[in-house]
Amino acid sequence: MFKVSVITVCFNSASTIEKTLKSVANQTYQNIEHIIKEGESNDGTNLLIEPYLSDSRILYKKSADDGIYDAINQAIRLSSGDIICFLHSDDTEVCYGNVIFQRGDQDVRYWKSSSYKNGSERYGWMFPHTTLFITAEMHRIVGEYAEAYKISGDYDYILRLIKIARSKMVYVDQDIVAMKLGGASTSGIKSFVAKFKEDVSVLMKNNISIWVVWLKIIRKIPQLMIRK
Repeated sequence: MFKVSVITVCFNSASTIEKTLKSVANQTYQNIEHIIKEGESNDGTNLLIEPYLSDSRILYKKSADDGIYDAINQAIRLSSGDIICFLHSDDTEVCYGNVIFQRGDQDVRYWKSSSYKNGSERYGWMFPHTTLFITAEMHRIVGEYAEAYKISGDYDYILRLIKIARSKMVYVDQDIVAMKLGGASTSGIKSFVAKFKEDVSVLMKNNISIWVVWLKIIRKIPQLMIRK
């Protein structure tokens, strides 16, 4: 049974940290470790965490850091799980990372994502859908995937997500998924043409210029050159 490391990064989170702690504690899957990395809070966050430390699955560290990404990296270094996921307190409701594409056992493409900048989606930016972690509450707000799309439903979902949660998204510079080529969007020229058409439809639906579809394609070129 895989061990799951749940990473929580917090700072001055007295108003929300208990909800996060209870969310993890109430999971039915037992092989979990909960790593809590707190910055130098001054609102009593640590006092709310302390009663939960009798749970042997919790590993708590309070220390200075250079921001959220340094804090995340510190927490990951403490982890021992087979799978890492992120559940922050406060306003982080979406996390995503990097993906490796493989043909057989060979890495052939590396999609290193980046932090969202306002308006990036209008220049062809998106993050790898397969690396997405999202709270159930945020998913309910965004809505279900559009089943009319056979290939580009993830693109439509991400564009809708950005509209709602752009200030609540965190990029984690970690390789989250190793993905085999041959899925619906990576299966050759026919899937390329079908995806191109659906991407144009998605852009029109989300009031973004259809020329962005070409920027999306151009952005993939460096992914074929970059290797881990």
